Amino acid sequence: MKKIFIITLFSLLLLTSPCYATIIKGYDTFHEGISIASAVNIENESILKKLYFQKTIQFDSTLYAILAYNANFKTILTPDTKLTLTFNNTDVIELTTTVVSKRLNNYPFDHSTVRLTEILIPQELVPTIEDASSICLNFYLNDQTIAVYNLPASALAEWKKVILLNN
Repeated sequence: MKKIFIITLFSLLLLTSPCYATIIKGYDTFHEGISIASAVNIENESILKKLYFQKTIQFDSTLYAILAYNANFKTILTPDTKLTLTFNNTDVIELTTTVVSKRLNNYPFDHSTVRLTEILIPQELVPTIEDASSICLNFYLNDQTIAVYNLPASALAEWKKVILLNN
């Protein structure tokens, strides 16, 4: 009985992951289109709390974006910061982006304020994401630090599903 308990406990520890991902469908009122997104909840990370890869299907175009939530008011992405994506541990692409940062808390001096940052992905980068075997995201923050996040294989698989889904 003790062996079964230990084996079960050990199996649960091995199978648990510091993140989990899911696909969400809805309507994006900001961009006015059907939204399909992969949501990754990030555990054990002090800066990034949630990461989305979103596809918005509009009447005449399709938009792609990475949305990052962070809960640290002092270290946020700002409009003059950048994001670099490293594909397959070699190809580095730097995005100097239009960053939309929204405070999702009504308390202006609350340091636990959650921020949402949206980084638009150029259409020509989508095939690179589809072909990638790994992606590392480097978020350059306003306090001169870099938040590095290696996208888990399960989340990358969902990003690829988001690209393929039409509605």
